[in-house]
Amino acid sequence: MESRYLKFPGRPLLVTLGLVVITLAVFMISLAVGGFDINIKTVMRSFTRYDFNDTTHRIIQNIRLPRTWAAALTGMLLSLSGTILQGVMKNPLALMLI
Repeated sequence: MESRYLKFPGRPLLVTLGLVVITLAVFMISLAVGGFDINIKTVMRSFTRYDFNDTTHRIIQNIRLPRTWAAALTGMLLSLSGTILQGVMKNPLALMLI
């Protein structure tokens, strides 16, 4: 019996696109939420029209953006190291076919 999953060739692309959108949304939310809440509109404006005199823009660019990039990079590197470890140890439970 064939699965419906295999009959839809665009599904992996849709799943990847959905995960990218979710990642970008979480990235923007992490820039907006903190001890001092900032609107998403203000976060976007800090990238397009940066104002040196605006305190919220400086908070985003100097504190929250490096922290968010560090967290994202740490997560990517942890997932990569886990993948490499599973490949080196040849763990049969980590097969993609399961």
